Amino acid sequence: MPKRTWASASRSVRELAARPAALLAGTERKVLALLALLALAARWSVLDLARVDAPLLRSLLAGAALARGEAFPLVGARTGLGLHHPPWLTYLLALPALVSRDPRLALGLVAGLNIAGLLGLFVTTRRYYGLRAACGAAILWLVNPWTGLHAQQASPAALLAPLAVVVLYGLLRGSVDRGPWGWALATAGLGAMVAVSLWALAVVPAFLIVLIVYHRRVAWAHALFGACIGLLLLSPWLYEGNLSRYTAVRQAVQNALGAEMPADDATAAAAPEPLEGEPAPMAEPETLRAPGVLDVVRHAHSGDGIDRAHGAPAPEVPGWPGAARLEALGGWLVVAGLTALWPLALSTWGHWRARRDPAIHLVPAVLAWGGVAALAIAARALAPLEPRTDHLAAVQPVGFLALGIVMDRLTRVVARPTVWRQRLATAASGALTVVLAAVVAWQGYAAFHAQRYAARRDVVSSGDGGEHVALPLHFWRTTADLLRRQAEDAGTSQVWLLCEGDPPESEAAILEYLLAGRPRLVTMGPGAFFLPAGRAGVYLSLGEHMPGGVGVGPVPAEDRGLVLSPGAGYEARVSVAEARDVGAALADMDGETDVALDGGLQVLGYDWPATAAAGEAVRLSTYWTFGDLSADERDHEHRVLVCLMADGAVVAESRGLGLPEKHWAEGYLLQRKHEMVLPDTLGGGEYTLAASVFRVGEAPAEPTPLGQVRVSSANE
Repeated sequence: MPKRTWASASRSVRELAARPAALLAGTERKVLALLALLALAARWSVLDLARVDAPLLRSLLAGAALARGEAFPLVGARTGLGLHHPPWLTYLLALPALVSRDPRLALGLVAGLNIAGLLGLFVTTRRYYGLRAACGAAILWLVNPWTGLHAQQASPAALLAPLAVVVLYGLLRGSVDRGPWGWALATAGLGAMVAVSLWALAVVPAFLIVLIVYHRRVAWAHALFGACIGLLLLSPWLYEGNLSRYTAVRQAVQNALGAEMPADDATAAAAPEPLEGEPAPMAEPETLRAPGVLDVVRHAHSGDGIDRAHGAPAPEVPGWPGAARLEALGGWLVVAGLTALWPLALSTWGHWRARRDPAIHLVPAVLAWGGVAALAIAARALAPLEPRTDHLAAVQPVGFLALGIVMDRLTRVVARPTVWRQRLATAASGALTVVLAAVVAWQGYAAFHAQRYAARRDVVSSGDGGEHVALPLHFWRTTADLLRRQAEDAGTSQVWLLCEGDPPESEAAILEYLLAGRPRLVTMGPGAFFLPAGRAGVYLSLGEHMPGGVGVGPVPAEDRGLVLSPGAGYEARVSVAEARDVGAALADMDGETDVALDGGLQVLGYDWPATAAAGEAVRLSTYWTFGDLSADERDHEHRVLVCLMADGAVVAESRGLGLPEKHWAEGYLLQRKHEMVLPDTLGGGEYTLAASVFRVGEAPAEPTPLGQVRVSSANE
């Protein structure tokens, strides 16, 4: 019995081992498996190095809000033209948010779809153009730095390329193989492209040209079915446009025609301010010509220009002076390959006896050049519009395909009539193979170096709000893990983010997303500090790295952790202050009071400098707590005013509490530092320090006295 059991088990193991071998049987499947492994290693190994910039953060936050049921967006991110993309990128990113808030899941999903597009391009090219062309096109996609960058950013461009492969396969299936469901797949894929990004509209004219040229081959019922699917995907965007009467669309069209909208419509179409870290719009309109678009095509198919990408790591490949020429050569080879599709289609049509359909070359040629021409026309008509590589993401797969076809054709050209022609053709073919191999190797090295650069350096990106440090994901994940551990050890449920300047809204949003409320991150304004009265205080400081450390506030705190950015120029420092009783926390207070103000705020005391003089900037502190907060106080914006009064008139003031209303909670003890400029004409004597709180939009409340303070004249 044991022998039979062992034999049965061994036979089962052999059968299981034979199944992968059967799946990998044949050269094509082995190549496909190798490409899949290389793509997984290239895309998924760098998810932790993705730069968390404003567009990526906005997409993640919108997806998380949809997953929690807090919002159902009808539109996506805003374009430079004032229009909004359809919301399907947000819908896609909501799927991993249902499982976890880890951004690597969302980035991994987008990278996985990008890998699926690479494999789909290989299968499509192998079916219609041969194995060598398929290998060339897939390798070009794999090593291209821009495809990897778009996948890391979880941007619409990372989804446009795979969907473009679906459209290409559907058109070839329908026009070459006469398969009716190919037309349904192509029209549905085009609708999905537009549902992801409005820049896919550049492909629509080329798609219509293909339908017109091959109208006798089109299965119109199937094409209509695919179009219905596409319209269904676009229904949220169309519904929102109907609600707004398509004001933004009419604004863009009328701008293109040189007309002006009525004042009411122009006001309604005003686009919101871009998020912090997004590129600012161009200062002066600039009309771009088609050669400028060709430069973008060249950049999109090479590593050239990636160092100027917003928020992206610069390759900074040192040394070899021929690097720029090799990068330019790789892009121009793709442009030449796209151009060569036209004579290939003409040659196929002329050699009709070979029974080759010209559509096999004409369809990708029309798709590629139609999209480029549409973008060139849009750049000329919709100025200011500067074409970028992500605008042409739908053309990228066709560019890789075209160069793969040309590589295959030229490397197989061997003349037979005479020996010298055969040798010459062989030498030319070998030289071209060497050049193409050098281009592929250089692009792969540029992409690899860019990833390593992201792991070692701090990248500064410029936007309308100034310069911002775009840090990789692993920095924020490490910081969030450190905050969780320290908050758990301290027995508290909140972490206080201290700010010396303007509150870091994007950084706070990143950490809030990663922490998911456990613990809760409370952003303090400049001069505000939470006193650990009755509970421990966990403090987080973000900013430039200070080797000697910095103090966190007026209470002693112990540094518990330090997270450095890759370039060691930026730090996240976590400090913990032990819990103290209220009396000890307020022991250093000069003036004690107990004044209840509107909104549930109470002033417990203040500090006034002993040497306050007229004409100087006086630094003082007030101590606040929260009493009986009504249910709606956190939903309203308030104005907090601390002022110096003489004979009932305000002579100097300081505004702000430093704690947003959404973080107000009973029992918090808050110290607020103020800077109050005293007038030069103020005489020496006793003055009244007062405070008031009122809602924005309501009449200001009369200041309530806190106590008497001494001010000396300017001559004393």
